[in-house]
Amino acid sequence: MIRNWILGLAAAGITSAAMAAVVVNENGTGFIGKGDVQTAFGWNNKELNENAGGVSFETSVTAEHTWICDRDNGPQTQERARDTTTTGLISHVTRDNKRQITGFTLTGFSSSNTTSTGPQLGSCPTGWTASAIETTTGATEVIATHGTTSVTLQ
Repeated sequence: MIRNWILGLAAAGITSAAMAAVVVNENGTGFIGKGDVQTAFGWNNKELNENAGGVSFETSVTAEHTWICDRDNGPQTQERARDTTTTGLISHVTRDNKRQITGFTLTGFSSSNTTSTGPQLGSCPTGWTASAIETTTGATEVIATHGTTSVTLQ
């Protein structure tokens, strides 16, 4: 299934008329247009040509887990944990001829890292029972990085 993620550049003051689509498939293949990267970093064509080789991309998705810990005739408490999975994307600069960059072709995932915060999923104090475990997964973000600067494209 192809997921078309719309670039949310509102943080950079971009209106919906200036938003573009980025296509990232479930296997990490896809395309990011040059204009999306230029807008995010504030680069003109010359700056993009100079910096394109140093741009990297990754996806990030956060899942929040909640559950109830309860016991007979005792209080109930709600617990929360959060997992954030960041996955690198392999990209290659795409040119329409030998000079002009048109964007970045994504050819798959490179590495993945999951960071968890909060207690272990479904854990409760001794003698308590976990119930009503729910997981909510947030939107996938596409992040571009150049040097020490990272910008969220979506």
